[in-house]
Amino acid sequence: SANIDSNARYEFHRVPTMRNLKVSEGIDVFNIEKFIKHLVYHSCYPLTIPLVILVEGWNRTYNLAFLPTYEAATCKIFIVQLSMALLFWAMIACQALNDDPPDTIFLVIPTALYFTHKLMIASKYAVLDDGTHEWLGSTVVGLHSAE
Repeated sequence: SANIDSNARYEFHRVPTMRNLKVSEGIDVFNIEKFIKHLVYHSCYPLTIPLVILVEGWNRTYNLAFLPTYEAATCKIFIVQLSMALLFWAMIACQALNDDPPDTIFLVIPTALYFTHKLMIASKYAVLDDGTHEWLGSTVVGLHSAE
């Protein structure tokens, strides 16, 4: 096995939105209200776009990639996110409207995976501090933004 320095601290430079999440020090807070809001926002996407605009504002809507910005990279994320949501909801509709639907397992597994992903996203936003939430609502953060 490799010799790893136990005192080494690794910096995570994923994107600026994660700047205040101190992974190496543990999570200080879990906000259940933010968890539920983001779970609803992401689980019912794209139907929740108007709700997110009303409750959170345009900047947060862009930062969640619920709408594309001028950056090509955010447009790609938006298209993938929208496509996956539409395919998921189309699968649900086809299952419900089909006179002879396939076995339930073909609905259960994709649904479990879809909502597990949404739970992970909601958990991420539930542990961000208030300053990060304010920052995400105050400006549109590009994928290649500097601090």
